[in-house]
Amino acid sequence: MNKVLLSGYLAKDPEVKQTPTGKTVCQFTIAVAKPTREKTADFLLCTAWQKLAEIVGQYLKKGSYCIVSGRLTSRHYEDKNGQHRTIVEVVVEDLDFGPKVPAKKPDAAERFGPGVTVTYYDSQTGQPVEGGGQPSVTGSFAGDYGFTEVPEPDGDLPF
Repeated sequence: MNKVLLSGYLAKDPEVKQTPTGKTVCQFTIAVAKPTREKTADFLLCTAWQKLAEIVGQYLKKGSYCIVSGRLTSRHYEDKNGQHRTIVEVVVEDLDFGPKVPAKKPDAAERFGPGVTVTYYDSQTGQPVEGGGQPSVTGSFAGDYGFTEVPEPDGDLPF
């Protein structure tokens, strides 16, 4: 099985071209975060064809988040200096757009319903700050969304 699933951000604007036979092809590089403490990423070449290539070229740009699935392939060529080169790339079979960033940050009532307060704290000092940091949500959610409180069971748990 040859299946690749990636999520990340476009490292640069996609390049859309036409082949000599008239097929549309789009190449783009996706930066996929490595699971390490350092903020590093792998930069992977992706190639989309035909209608998918047109969609990528029209709707994605540098910094766009997307989820790509496809297959891994390699191709060989000779560069201008006569050196043999190998390219490994993902041939895109499916692509999902990431979430749109809202024009404005929603306030607590818009996100959680009335009666809820969100306070942000500086992760270093623990002091409240305006508009950033670690959120702390207080208030009652149960009545606003049709949820009911579930009481703690009495006695032994069945597991």
